[in-house]
Amino acid sequence: MEKFANLECLKKYHSNIYELFMEKKDQTVVAVRTVITREGSHACVINTDTGEVYLNSRYSPKREAKKWAEQFEFQNSDINIMMFGFGNGIFVRELLKNMPQNSRLIIYEPHGDIFHEILKLYDITDILSDKRIFLCIEGKEHFFFQNLLSEIVQWSNVPTQIHCIHPGYKKLYMEEYKEFQRIIREENEKAYINQNTVIHFAKKSIRNIIQNLHFIGESNYILDYSEKIPEEIPMIIVAAGPSLKKNVEELRGAKGKAIIVAVDTAVRFLDEKHIDYDWAITVDPNKPKEYMVNISSCKEKTLICVLDSQAEILNYHTGKKIWLQPRSGLEKVYERCGKPFPTFSCGFSVATAAFSLGVALGIKKIILVGQDLAYLGTETHIMEGETSIENEESSIQLVEGIDGELVYSRGDWILFRNWFEKYLKAGVQAELIDATEGGALIHGSKVMKLSEAVELFCYKEYNVEELIKSIPPTFSNEEYAEINKELTSILLKLEETEKKVRQGKECCLTYLSLVNTSGLSQDKYNEIMKGIQEINQFLSQKGIVIGLLDLYVSSLSLEKFRNLNVHTKNLEKDELALIEGLLSLYKAYIEGIQEIRQMLAESKG
Repeated sequence: MEKFANLECLKKYHSNIYELFMEKKDQTVVAVRTVITREGSHACVINTDTGEVYLNSRYSPKREAKKWAEQFEFQNSDINIMMFGFGNGIFVRELLKNMPQNSRLIIYEPHGDIFHEILKLYDITDILSDKRIFLCIEGKEHFFFQNLLSEIVQWSNVPTQIHCIHPGYKKLYMEEYKEFQRIIREENEKAYINQNTVIHFAKKSIRNIIQNLHFIGESNYILDYSEKIPEEIPMIIVAAGPSLKKNVEELRGAKGKAIIVAVDTAVRFLDEKHIDYDWAITVDPNKPKEYMVNISSCKEKTLICVLDSQAEILNYHTGKKIWLQPRSGLEKVYERCGKPFPTFSCGFSVATAAFSLGVALGIKKIILVGQDLAYLGTETHIMEGETSIENEESSIQLVEGIDGELVYSRGDWILFRNWFEKYLKAGVQAELIDATEGGALIHGSKVMKLSEAVELFCYKEYNVEELIKSIPPTFSNEEYAEINKELTSILLKLEETEKKVRQGKECCLTYLSLVNTSGLSQDKYNEIMKGIQEINQFLSQKGIVIGLLDLYVSSLSLEKFRNLNVHTKNLEKDELALIEGLLSLYKAYIEGIQEIRQMLAESKG
């Protein structure tokens, strides 16, 4: 009976794990049993090649778990607890008792067969139905764990993370635990890299978004074309690595038999060689316009972009625009019309974004060209220009090349390579063929010459432009009329938001003034806190204006806001730090409103 209750909860709250369980429901690889302890509780025992391993105390499992859980402090907010090993749920249950309701417990179980047996032996319905729980199981779910961290780990909640390991798993899976720790470190580093990127480009991104909003009515979004391209048709991503000059001529034989996607930095080179392609892609908010502006072959091509792509490029371009991802609250606009964007990572480069494009469209064969990810002598790209990065020399490393020899790569390219490898390891439903003919090896890809790839995979005639022309813009005239009302009311929303944050600023200043002088009465304290709560509730509403302001705030110094979620055991000190942090936040919002208002005044859109 318990087993079926577990399965019912698993299906309802963790459907991905349920599907995995159903695939293996009649398989048993690991011997797991439960024994009665001296206090009458149940302990879990794993039979290994070297003997039995108890996952719980033989005497008092509940007392053991309670003492273990008490070592962790949960006074912070926005806490992510990453736990290695589920066991039989006793340790998990004790953590849940102590955790705040707004925290998350991400559990990675390194052996799916153990969890498979636990479902049969123990009633864990209370754990499975707890909304704070996120379950990841080894195998395919290994990728789910990393992808989940990519979504929930932000620079602001890294300081409040808690990492823990089920005590019994120390005897069983220490190598897997090291990998678990490595993934967390990698995602934390990415969170800071992403935030530093946002800081660098935020104001430019806001300006681009404002100038690009008017394109929404005549454009499409990625799911308009998903699963509509025949499976036999491959995608060729033309990147701008120096090896492109070796095999660029082979692309002529692929035209009309593959979807050829040129990254922004490769467009001018293809134009100079008079080599045709189907689509161009650009995602960088600060991409120099010279890469794609005043190039006649590019002007009317289908353009894959994001809303904060370089506005001067989008303004020059007159062909169909397809949004790969939304930005700054725009996803809510699409969701309200029943058109949600898919949740996937675009990676860290225009080439990784192009790969995500292929996967989202359902392409089965994706061919990379010019994706060197390494130096060719001193060359970094096919075209001349400034292509260095900050601290470039210190990031240079020797990595494995496609021919087994070592080649020199650098920090950003290694990050891109690792992104490709992570997705391939996860079993993404697309085969990656690396036809670069030079550079770093992407483990998991199939290496071959471009001429071979064209001969093998480009055999069926297909005109993708017929598909592009056959599908109308994402929004009907009626839908866009409603959306346009929201877009044209941005100034009014800015005024409303400014009024709210100025009220918040005054609440904080009153609090600080009274605390430092005459003292704060309970009635005044309640009034201030109620006002702040209402203002923060208003700011938590996701939409275009709040999205733009959040992006603006993220461009400011992290130090002002880094510790908003970090607390100590001194409640008065914590509250004072919170009010000071909120005051800085409200001031940043006011500054952002003024700057965005000026951008709107300057925008021709």
